Amino acid sequence: MPRNRAGDRVDFPRNNVEKCGNVIAVSEKHGLAVRAAENAVSSIIIRLEPGNRDTDAFLAGSEQFCEKNFPPDAFALSEEERKLVFDYAGRLGRIEKDCPCSETGDRGFLKVAENISDYNHRSLLGTLKLFDRLCPEHPEMDAVAFFRAAVRGGLQGLLYMKDSL
Repeated sequence: MPRNRAGDRVDFPRNNVEKCGNVIAVSEKHGLAVRAAENAVSSIIIRLEPGNRDTDAFLAGSEQFCEKNFPPDAFALSEEERKLVFDYAGRLGRIEKDCPCSETGDRGFLKVAENISDYNHRSLLGTLKLFDRLCPEHPEMDAVAFFRAAVRGGLQGLLYMKDSL
């Protein structure tokens, strides 16, 4: 059930009422209901208005004075995982125009990318593949900024970054 429409102003939810929508799944088996809900959530794509100052601040990692560590990153990486992702991005340097983002990667990066999920129940690798499907044509992008947007904002962060260029 969507709670917002195109053009509505949204903030990172601080409570259940501020979410963009709800997914309800029912099954006699708890695990099946959970998987159905997670699959539904991961299939929803929200695009944010490009060039928004508040979204820029969020992706840059700023937080409210009274809300330490809020909003959280989409991908809650350990320091080791964060180092692998951003070392990889630093070595990559640039993401070439129209180049698939999910088709390159060293073993350490790919292991992290396959095994961590964001708050939308997508792996980092799955997020990159979905970005590639949605945006086969994109400008050249700074790899560190690209992965910072991915870690901080998931698919929404990547789409916002691309749409804001």
